[in-house]
Amino acid sequence: MDIRELRYFVHIVQAQNFSKAAMHLYISQPALSKMLKKLEDEIGVKLLFRTSHQVILTDYGNLFYQRALIAIRTFDSLQNIVKDTQEEKSGTIKIGVTPMIGTIWLVDYIVDFCDKYPSINIKLHVDGTKILEKELAKGNLDLVFGIIDVNNNSGPYEKIILLEDSMSVCMNKANKLSKMNEISLKDLRCEEFNSYSSGSMLSSILRNKCLENGFEPKIRFSSSNVDMIMQFTAHGKGICIVPRPFANRYSHISNLVRLPLKDNLPWTICLIKSKNNYIPYICSLFESYIRNKFQLIVSQKKLIPNLCVNSFKE
Repeated sequence: MDIRELRYFVHIVQAQNFSKAAMHLYISQPALSKMLKKLEDEIGVKLLFRTSHQVILTDYGNLFYQRALIAIRTFDSLQNIVKDTQEEKSGTIKIGVTPMIGTIWLVDYIVDFCDKYPSINIKLHVDGTKILEKELAKGNLDLVFGIIDVNNNSGPYEKIILLEDSMSVCMNKANKLSKMNEISLKDLRCEEFNSYSSGSMLSSILRNKCLENGFEPKIRFSSSNVDMIMQFTAHGKGICIVPRPFANRYSHISNLVRLPLKDNLPWTICLIKSKNNYIPYICSLFESYIRNKFQLIVSQKKLIPNLCVNSFKE
């Protein structure tokens, strides 16, 4: 038994005639009769008594007809709930984001999105990518905007690369290396690093890259607050490696030099979703909105030259 059979049965009762019901339903009368017999066989009772001019409900048929009306109304209301949810666009989205991505882009985008959809509330969880992924896996977050190591990805996630950019080496202009046009990690083996907290994705990526180049980075200062890292660096207390868009935010500091990093060390921003969690409609709406925003950045090369955009599933 399915909802289509219930609708056909109700049409027969309301038309009180198989021919009229079949004509209204755009099916043949024999097909309609066959459907009714299948329904009666499934239920195990006679629902209609058929005369030459009309059909009459049996006692069982009358009870079945009343319940069928309720079932059809309930089914239609479920369809309307989906439609209303999509039209009203209301609810709460739980988003995880790293501090740097939030600072450069996401705050402005969220404000714009909330102005466009005032009935949608957004709850933010700001932390490192590794922690955010764990919260996503637990179902505590709907979407995560984080940094990934494209050479070392694991976990039950779908990851959509929004953009990639290069890293910059920042140092005080008094540092002898500041006169170079570009710099490699090997040039930094004797330098003290101001770095991200040890649990962050960028900290792991940078450390592994330094190890590939034959040295363990000497950490002078570490923090989850990148502004503090940049301030220590500007005062000449160590060097730091940060994404180029973030380094550009400090172009006004006269004693801070920003050099391109020669090594292939991309900064990869990713939208991360759980393969196991249900994604509400409004989350899909927000995802589409954000992806369009980043595609606009890429197409206009706004802040980010030499970008590549990609998508992959693990």
